[in-house]
Amino acid sequence: MRWFSTDGYVGASPVALHCDVLGLALATNGHASAVFASGTNLAKRAGAAYTMIGDKILEPLSREKVKQTREQWQEQYAGFRNAGGIAVLQDGLKFSPLAMTNSDAQLIEARKLSSLEITQIFKVPPHKVGLLDRATNNNIEQQAIEFVVYCLMPWIRRREQAMARDLLLPKDRRDYYIEYNVSGLLRGDQASRFAAYATARQWGWLSVNDIRRPENLPPIPGGDTYLQPVNMAARRLRPTGLSARCRGHCRS
Repeated sequence: MRWFSTDGYVGASPVALHCDVLGLALATNGHASAVFASGTNLAKRAGAAYTMIGDKILEPLSREKVKQTREQWQEQYAGFRNAGGIAVLQDGLKFSPLAMTNSDAQLIEARKLSSLEITQIFKVPPHKVGLLDRATNNNIEQQAIEFVVYCLMPWIRRREQAMARDLLLPKDRRDYYIEYNVSGLLRGDQASRFAAYATARQWGWLSVNDIRRPENLPPIPGGDTYLQPVNMAARRLRPTGLSARCRGHCRS
């Protein structure tokens, strides 16, 4: 089975076609992990940085001193456990953040957008991956139906056709076919289902066992009988013309 194809023989790769979207999602996730794992948080309300400035021009720090300062900073101030601490800087150093903050980068919005773009690749409704911003009690059932129709059915049809091609002989395809039953995914609420069953039963195109089967109930004896409304039954019509005897009687 292949995905979308431009030549009808080789299927395109979703990962290759949407590598930029997936790469952005990975980069955003990696950035968030790095921030909370080893980031330094010197908030205005939670901490402060003290700088000792000398009167003379300081010599550049040696490589060993730079390494020692970096290691001490990582040990004492990096990570979520040390967030909000008070940093004391020596040797004329001054703390100047150069990176863009998470608020400026809109980290939460970017992660949501990446998840939304990935769901759009496979036509998965956002609520299936936990994006419930636009999901309500009124439209969640319709979105579930769209998930089956627009997301699953194309792959189901591909699989059905591939299995029929590879598993059934040409002579068997006249009598057998392969089909996935997705009625369980399209079931509505209980009141709607029972109302539809009642209509189907009264009009005779579903039997009792037909109704019990999708509800995971065992068949019952005599449950395969189909009702037929009296007003919908086929009746033998009487001839509209008069017989010769009746016509003679009427003339007399």
